[in-house]
Amino acid sequence: MNPHTRSLLLGASILLASLPSAHATLIAYEGFDYAQNAGLNNQAGGTGWTTVWTGGNWRTNNSAFSSSQPSGFENSTGLIYTGLTTVGNAARNGQQGNQGFRDFASQAATGTYWISFLMQKDTTTSGSYGISLFDGGTERNFMGTVNSGNFSVAGQGANVSSIGVTMTPSLFVARYDMDAGVAHFWINSDLSSTTPTNASAFNGVGGTSFTAFAFDRIRLGGFHEQGYLDEFRLGTTAEAVGFAAIPEPSAFAALAGLSVLGLAALRRRRAA
Repeated sequence: MNPHTRSLLLGASILLASLPSAHATLIAYEGFDYAQNAGLNNQAGGTGWTTVWTGGNWRTNNSAFSSSQPSGFENSTGLIYTGLTTVGNAARNGQQGNQGFRDFASQAATGTYWISFLMQKDTTTSGSYGISLFDGGTERNFMGTVNSGNFSVAGQGANVSSIGVTMTPSLFVARYDMDAGVAHFWINSDLSSTTPTNASAFNGVGGTSFTAFAFDRIRLGGFHEQGYLDEFRLGTTAEAVGFAAIPEPSAFAALAGLSVLGLAALRRRRAA
C-alpha cells in the first residue's frame, strides 16, 4: 500500500473513531421484557425506576388472558413499530378499570421532556386507555384515548383530541416544554428523522398550552377498554425516545478535518 494512502486511512480511522454522538438522556424505560403470562405486580425490569410495578391486574400477553386478543399476540412477543428498538413482551390489562403504577426519580416542572410508547386497543370505542403522568398521588396528564375513540390527551390544561384509533400498534409521542408551557403530540412519527416537526403534531404547529407540573410516576390505565401498552420511554431529547441521533457540531468539524487530510494526501501524490 502506498505510504500516503496508508497515512490517509490511519488518519481517517482516528477521526471516525473520535466522532462524538449527540447526548440523549433517557430517564426511564420499560419494554416489559418478562415471561409470557407474567403478572406485572412486583416486576422490576427496565431502567431508571425507583420502585417495582404495583396496582391492578396487568400482565404480559397470553392467549388465554382475553378472548378479544387480536391474532398474532398468542406468542411471547410485544408490539413492534418500524425503526423502534423493542424487546420482550407487552403489558395487557385483563379487567375494566385496571391501573398499574411505577415510580422514577422526581422530575421538576422545568426543562423539556419527551415521552414515547406503543399502544394497541382491542376496539375503536370511546373508553379511556393509555398512560398517565403522576406527581405522587395526583394525576397530572393522561395520554392515549380519553373517553374517546380518538387519540387524545387530558390534564393540566393540555386537553386535545386527534385522529381516530386503529386496532394496530401505534406510536404515541409527547413533548412537554415546561418552561414555555407548551406541549406537542404526535402519532406514528417517522423515527428516521432526528426530531418530529411541530407542523406534523396532531395538535398543530403552535402546540397546546398547559400548566407546568412536576412528576415522578406513571400509571397504566384501562377504563372500559382492553388492549396493550409497550415500550415506554421518558427522556430529555427526541433521540432518547426513539428518534435518530442529531450529530454534534464537533462531528462536522471532524469530518471537515478528514476532508482536508484527504486533499493533502492527494496533492502529495500528484507532486511525487
